[in-house]
Amino acid sequence: MTLRRVLLLEDDPLMQRFVSYATEDDPITLSCCSTVAQAMALLQGQDTPPFDMILTDLMLPGESGLSFLQKLHATPALAAGADIVALSAGIDAQTSQQLLALGVRRQLLKPVSVAALREVLFGRHSQEETEAVSSNQETVDEYFGGQHELFQAFAKQCRLQFEHDIATGDAAMRTQNFNFLHELAHSLKSTLLLLGQPASYAHCIALEQAASTHPNEQVIAGHWSALRSQLLSLADGRTTL
Repeated sequence: MTLRRVLLLEDDPLMQRFVSYATEDDPITLSCCSTVAQAMALLQGQDTPPFDMILTDLMLPGESGLSFLQKLHATPALAAGADIVALSAGIDAQTSQQLLALGVRRQLLKPVSVAALREVLFGRHSQEETEAVSSNQETVDEYFGGQHELFQAFAKQCRLQFEHDIATGDAAMRTQNFNFLHELAHSLKSTLLLLGQPASYAHCIALEQAASTHPNEQVIAGHWSALRSQLLSLADGRTTL
């Protein structure tokens, strides 16, 4: 199998780690960027063979993934013929049409399975499902191809990240930085579904919506408290994965 160079534009470190785990046994050179500026600098400064594929999230800190795709569409030399794939939880019918107009032929809805990622990278057949799962075994089978070691490695990283998320979420709540809480809830949604935690996912949805429409401190505090409790239980092992 030919070595492939892949650029991943994704600000969530857990999703970066998930893609890395999912492709660690494949002939992939994965370059991860967290912002559009980083990705543009990498593409503009290429002195090695060009990337074969560019995977990008749409909701990013600062400049959006959609803006990044518009830049690639306006200056095709930047992508240098790479296949472009959108990987996001925020792809609706309207967004899908925008992506198609920008030349994005493959669109993956988070949470994405290992099989779906490999199908995109290597053309292997898979059937992607994006529904919430209700048990560990279903999660492992659906998103991790039945590989329990891969799931547990990812879960271990998630527990460590959740401790950081709790601290930064508490700080955002104290300073009433509701935009940050909105972004945090959005990024956590896919991770919690990958871990088989649909109840925690529902708390993320509630917090994301509350923080984006006419923010009310008391309402947001209630949603953050509920989500925080779930994250703490996952981080300290009281909720078994």
